[in-house]
Amino acid sequence: MKDLVALAALLLLLGSAVQAEPLVSVSPAKSRVTVGETFSVDIIMTDFPSCQGGGLSLRYKPSVVKVTKVTVASGTWSFAGQDGVIDNERGRVSDILFSAFPGVTGNGVIATIELQAIGAGRTQLRLRESSLNPFASQGQPFVVTFGKGKVVAKQPRARRTKGKR
Repeated sequence: MKDLVALAALLLLLGSAVQAEPLVSVSPAKSRVTVGETFSVDIIMTDFPSCQGGGLSLRYKPSVVKVTKVTVASGTWSFAGQDGVIDNERGRVSDILFSAFPGVTGNGVIATIELQAIGAGRTQLRLRESSLNPFASQGQPFVVTFGKGKVVAKQPRARRTKGKR
């Protein structure tokens, strides 16, 4: 009987340790584009407890991409939101804010970011929590892990023209 109680306690402990932390990430995680191309990435949430809102900021290399538009997913975040402040000179979007009542649980889209490749190279799309509006539920902040995205921009291939030899 003692072995059965010990086994049940161990399973309970392991079950709570396996529980995933909330994750905010970029999808797709890697984008391969051509200079001049406009493309979009989604900022997604995974394994969220009930969340009544939050905020985040994005950083990137401004010599490789520029942000042309940010749209908070109004179907998910229905109360109030802010699409952020775009600063392509410094390579950042500050304070993308969102909220919903009674709250959002599970997986979903937070926002869609439209970018344009303006130079050849690589950049990470780095996310972090906004100091204005931390992720919270019932007025209590909770810890979120942030993933990164990557963009690789290449020059367009030169077209060969048929000519005389």
